[in-house]
Amino acid sequence: MLEFFQGLDAVQWVLLVGGVLLLAPTAYGYLATDDDEEKDDKKDVKEDLDDLTGLVYKWEQFHDSCHEAGLDEACEKLFEMFPLLIKSYDHKTKNN
Repeated sequence: MLEFFQGLDAVQWVLLVGGVLLLAPTAYGYLATDDDEEKDDKKDVKEDLDDLTGLVYKWEQFHDSCHEAGLDEACEKLFEMFPLLIKSYDHKTKNN
């Protein structure tokens, strides 16, 4: 391995060091990523969805929260407000 590095000329050294400098921030970011940061990134992505899909996502989260809290009447009212989501939501819950 040492012979390999000794045999490099100046241009090869410049290219090697440049490549390392280009890859260093990416490698550091990959190795330094924390699980909490990844969860926050995923949450930010879902919040940045366009209006319609964001609305559907928030509706599902709200419905799930109401269901977990045992607020059955609120769940029924949510279905009344968004009747087109019932079929897709039922299909999603049956597959899980």
